[in-house]
Amino acid sequence: MMQGKTITALILEDNANDMLILEKLIKSLKHKDIRFMAAATLTEAIDILKKENFDLIISDLTLPDSRGLETFRSLQSTSPKIPVILLTGVDDESIATQAVREGAQDYLIKG
Repeated sequence: MMQGKTITALILEDNANDMLILEKLIKSLKHKDIRFMAAATLTEAIDILKKENFDLIISDLTLPDSRGLETFRSLQSTSPKIPVILLTGVDDESIATQAVREGAQDYLIKG
């Protein structure tokens, strides 16, 4: 990424503790010019994506209104050009690897 460019990220996470960890991680990165918005549901995220531009989406696979591949596929169909990094629990790793085969940028295991 170019030096000096602000990176905008949409983070989908419904667990408040996990969201705090993500915020701390983002703030500790060398690239300090990162702006992010948060959403707790897929519906909220899709509404935001229709109004705002992002460089990256970081999404939990399990949200109150969406689970597994449905979460990724909905994000991908709404914003096909934005890279998606998925957050998953150990139990969801096979779903995350399938999402990578379908076009997700990568996944991180929580826990």
